[in-house]
Amino acid sequence: AVIASIVVLAIVIIVAIVILLKLPQRVNANEVDTVFPLSENAVKTSSGLVYDELVVGEGPAAKAGDTVSIIYTGYMADGQIFDSNVEGGQPYEFVLGAETVIQGWDEGIVGMQVGGARLLVVPPSLAVGALDPFQVIPENTTLTYSITLKEIK
Repeated sequence: AVIASIVVLAIVIIVAIVILLKLPQRVNANEVDTVFPLSENAVKTSSGLVYDELVVGEGPAAKAGDTVSIIYTGYMADGQIFDSNVEGGQPYEFVLGAETVIQGWDEGIVGMQVGGARLLVVPPSLAVGALDPFQVIPENTTLTYSITLKEIK
């Protein structure tokens, strides 16, 4: 009975550690490669993505498989804009989780609600990584995106 209790306790401890390692963590702003200020509520996921909820939207949350429309601006780590659809005003539409955009968007937009805005700090492993097909972004660059969710279909 004592051995069984020790085994059960060990399993409970291991499960607790695994759960804690997978939970989103609060962010130390000094450890994030962006010039944008992050709130105390910014979260770092287990993949390394950092998201900061700027505006909470309304209605159902976006989930994998939904078609979403966003307005975005992409920034280099130094704050220089490299891409944006704000000026044109035409939302960018894609299927969330279908791997048609960078992994940082597929992960970072899940849970947003229409009208919501997030700042995403995307590490190279979830962005273009070592190779940018457009040759605009330097190798292994952390990117920051300002995203506003306009519609979920």
